[in-house]
Amino acid sequence: MRKLYANGKLVYDGSVGYRQKGLKFTAYDGRGDQPRDPAMVKEEGADFVSAHRGYLDIVVVDFDIVGYGAPPVFEAEWIQDGATTHDYDIYTTFAGTPNARDLIPVWDQQKLY
Repeated sequence: MRKLYANGKLVYDGSVGYRQKGLKFTAYDGRGDQPRDPAMVKEEGADFVSAHRGYLDIVVVDFDIVGYGAPPVFEAEWIQDGATTHDYDIYTTFAGTPNARDLIPVWDQQKLY
């Protein structure tokens, strides 16, 4: 992760070594073997926390929201090293006539896939 913003305000910039005072977070890159986040497990319990494998994820802890008025919206800028290898999931298609239970709705587009 290169940059992290809270309500549009830069709170972390890894390219120049900037981190807002007191900012504590763990960034997960979605690897297939990444563990559950210890802070989330401590708060919610191991049975209720996913490792979020396959997803970019950031866990921010003890963030001081004074001055934000409410918990802020976090946005992150991620970069990918072109020399890095990645695991990919391979999906197969099914043959035959689709059944309603095989379809996924996209409600705002009023479509089924």
